[in-house]
Amino acid sequence: MCPSFHIFHKVHELKMKLFFLNFMLFSCCCQTGAVTREYYIGIIETTWNYAPGNTNIISGQLFAEEEQAEVFLKKGPHRIGSIYKKAIYTQYTNSLYDVIVEKPSWLGLLGPVIKGEVGDSIIIHLKNFASRSYTLHPHGVRYTKENEGKLESVLCQNLSEVNHSSECDRLKGQVLN
Repeated sequence: MCPSFHIFHKVHELKMKLFFLNFMLFSCCCQTGAVTREYYIGIIETTWNYAPGNTNIISGQLFAEEEQAEVFLKKGPHRIGSIYKKAIYTQYTNSLYDVIVEKPSWLGLLGPVIKGEVGDSIIIHLKNFASRSYTLHPHGVRYTKENEGKLESVLCQNLSEVNHSSECDRLKGQVLN
């Protein structure tokens, strides 16, 4: 056998060992950094006046003088006026939903920022204090159909396991109607 081939083989073997060692080290570091992040979010209703005061802050004119603005801001039989009911997603410190987590003022009416890194588990406890049904949908987070939080999934999960598909279809109809 050629001596240069033997050296090449040993160098290649050493490179593979270093690659494997780096891979294992990186894998271990990533796994130890993964954490479970738990969020308690409540949905509360409030009223929001989207045109407070009587002056248009863009034009400086009174709303009463602006023909187009008055149509939308005046309450009537076919208009709701400038005050809307708004659902606000609010973060709480724990499962008692009694202490609200302060958020930066620049978020305005937006809900809390949910943070996570690759490998983390994110658990969201959502409690609805509003007068109608609401939900939330995370973007950029991988989840399965079973844990998306959709009511028909929760109702039908156990029924499907015992082969009651007609009962599941009936429940889906009730949820959707």
